[in-house]
Amino acid sequence: MADKFRQAKVPRHVRIYHRQMQSIAWKHLTGGASKVLLALATLEKGDNNGQFFMSTRTGAEWTGLSKNAVHRALQELQDKGFIYCAERGGFSRKTPHAASWGLTWAAGPKGSEHRAPSHAYEKWRPAEKRGPRKSDTAVPETKTVGNSASARRPRNVDSEIGEMPEFRQSATVSKSGTHNSNQAPVHLARPQAPGDSASLAWWNPDLSGPIGALAKAKVLSALLEAAAADHRIAA
Repeated sequence: MADKFRQAKVPRHVRIYHRQMQSIAWKHLTGGASKVLLALATLEKGDNNGQFFMSTRTGAEWTGLSKNAVHRALQELQDKGFIYCAERGGFSRKTPHAASWGLTWAAGPKGSEHRAPSHAYEKWRPAEKRGPRKSDTAVPETKTVGNSASARRPRNVDSEIGEMPEFRQSATVSKSGTHNSNQAPVHLARPQAPGDSASLAWWNPDLSGPIGALAKAKVLSALLEAAAADHRIAA
């Protein structure tokens, strides 16, 4: 017995084939682009592919999207290969009309370049995204330090103290004799007067002054003793 429900006339409908839904382009379609594509598919009557006239205003009325959203959706559908623009719209002509569109999986008008279905959506691939470089693979930059770095270096306080006159060592060092390498300050190492005990200090290795003073005192003492002896003899 025949099934009356299966033999019933099928009302107008939109078909989306498995070939389309299994494509990468379909998986990357936005919701707005999907709505606009279905709206265009409702205009198909079997032999009018490539003559779907729809403006952004009409698309907004059919889908509930804004005109800007419809415009972006049409551009996305073209980029991903689901539709093509057969003729641009123009309202400056004598017979103004909206742009006409066609589906790439259906045959186009006779004699046009879109006569055979192109299925261009199957060739679409997403663009590769370029992320930031990984920190572990990045090579650190190297720079050469010039002489200008020394100009920006802070001055050493100890070097300034060493240049002060009070702590400058004497340029004259005795070539013979035992002396201490720690020289006295300049104002303390100056020659002393004969008989001055300070001339025998540890910081002055030159003993010629004190020795000369002692010798002179010894001679004077001998002269005084000789004069005293002569005086006693004369008396």
